[in-house]
Amino acid sequence: MPSVRQKQAHAHPVSKCYRIARPRAVVRTATGQSRVVELIAELLKDRDPPDSNELRCFDLIRRFHRWGRRDTCLGLRLVTVPLVGLHGQPDVGRDGQPVTQRYVWELACFRRGNTVEWTVVRWSVDEDAAQFVPQPNELAARSMFRKTPEAKRCH
Repeated sequence: MPSVRQKQAHAHPVSKCYRIARPRAVVRTATGQSRVVELIAELLKDRDPPDSNELRCFDLIRRFHRWGRRDTCLGLRLVTVPLVGLHGQPDVGRDGQPVTQRYVWELACFRRGNTVEWTVVRWSVDEDAAQFVPQPNELAARSMFRKTPEAKRCH
């Protein structure tokens, strides 16, 4: 007598299969981080090797864009701001050179629900600081990103 039992597609019952989550490293989802890495590489091209403060700052930027902030970085720019004293004269260090502070300016567009928020982020290279400067629209953000920085007053 022929067998009435149906053939199964699986060699074992499906109910005994367990779903194994793949690690995040296998699934390529961090597209924003790779864009930031490309922009950092562009900044460092044709320059002296970066010092430890620059490397720390670039690592902070890369980590900031790792999760949940993908494809938000549209540009990076190295900026050096001279420091001025109380009387408006440039501050001079012990070696006779003007004292400056270094920043990495980032042009960013954060998506908030159905709207977008244009922001210029000022990452400090020499200090542990970041300043988010929101802009009303894309044109204002791009013009601020391109403009020459003003001297910063020190104490």
